[in-house]
Amino acid sequence: MIPKKILLLNGVLNGGETYTEYLRQASLNLPENADVVALNIPAKTKMSANQVSKIIDRQTHDVDLELLPKLRGQDVDFLFSNEASLGQYIDPSITTAIIMHGTSVMPVNNDFMFAELISYFDIVTSASKASMQMLANGMSFYRSQRRDLKINVNGPLIRSDLRKTFIMPTRPMKKEKQHTKTPRGTDRTEKFTIGLLPTAIGAIQEKVSLYRSIDQIIQMLFCKFPQSKIVFRPYPNDFQTMPSIKQLCETLIKLGNVTIDSPESPSSTFYDKCDLVITDASTGGTSFMLRRAMPPIYFVPTEALDSHITRWFVDSIGEHVPMAHTISELEKHIHYLAAANENELFSHYENYCNKELFLKSPQTEYFSNILGGNTATEDVIQIDAFGEISYSMQIAA
Repeated sequence: MIPKKILLLNGVLNGGETYTEYLRQASLNLPENADVVALNIPAKTKMSANQVSKIIDRQTHDVDLELLPKLRGQDVDFLFSNEASLGQYIDPSITTAIIMHGTSVMPVNNDFMFAELISYFDIVTSASKASMQMLANGMSFYRSQRRDLKINVNGPLIRSDLRKTFIMPTRPMKKEKQHTKTPRGTDRTEKFTIGLLPTAIGAIQEKVSLYRSIDQIIQMLFCKFPQSKIVFRPYPNDFQTMPSIKQLCETLIKLGNVTIDSPESPSSTFYDKCDLVITDASTGGTSFMLRRAMPPIYFVPTEALDSHITRWFVDSIGEHVPMAHTISELEKHIHYLAAANENELFSHYENYCNKELFLKSPQTEYFSNILGGNTATEDVIQIDAFGEISYSMQIAA
């Protein structure tokens, strides 16, 4: 039975339009007869209900975090959240789903793939096959550790993290259709524009972070690609809360030929400015590829490969996109992509879409399965309270 009362919960810290957009995409694919309301936590998002309402086109209310535990099943049937840390505050009478960000795996700085947060949800959505598997592995490991009393959760729980959780597929949340050719960007200049896109500080393995290599990368770009324009886009929350990142941006501006992309602007605007994007492990790398039908370059230094999480990341995404481990390899990839024709660029995009994403069904069908609890469909992964993983026949094959 499809739920009638659906709540969209916006709570990403300083997430801005970029992360509110995930709820907008969910909103667009909900049943027409559903009663849909959005809640915004301004203390976290630093946005107003009016701002959020304009983005998702739904009635939106500002609330405090203290309201969430008071919600009950008679108030709402189903809740979608764009923030993993909020699941623990929701009464178990409400079915919950966390919308995972991005369309690729990340070598996160966490042994459990943040299962200590997402384990409170009934459903985890993902647009990437590799991400689904990595999330399942992390949750299985976490729950087995909890079962063996190697991890304790302090205080009384509103909702148990030891539950049956389904990881279910969706189409990419920020991509409405699959391209048939490489589209041209907008807001373009005559200069070849290279975007630098670091992941949020602390979100990934420290040795992978683009910030550790930014001096070498900038020096190489100035030396080998002097006619190019460089656009640096810091992670929004890093820019707003870390003086060191603001100082870095001020230093880069003084170098000349480097501009700082506004963290308040949509990431899509940044993608459209760039002819090429270099990232460490940001899911924005694949978001760029899905929007522009051309590959990014992932820069993962050799020293970072001492982590099994990083090696898994490299093994899973390295088959689909150009990846460099040294500055000289990075230079070669830039030369290749700068000279590549549209067909060559498009082949990278097409390979990623065909092997990694869920694109064969319309998004409304994926959301209908999620809302209706249709977990018997192919590509669904189940993790029980003890950490045991079960696969649909499609995934098992």
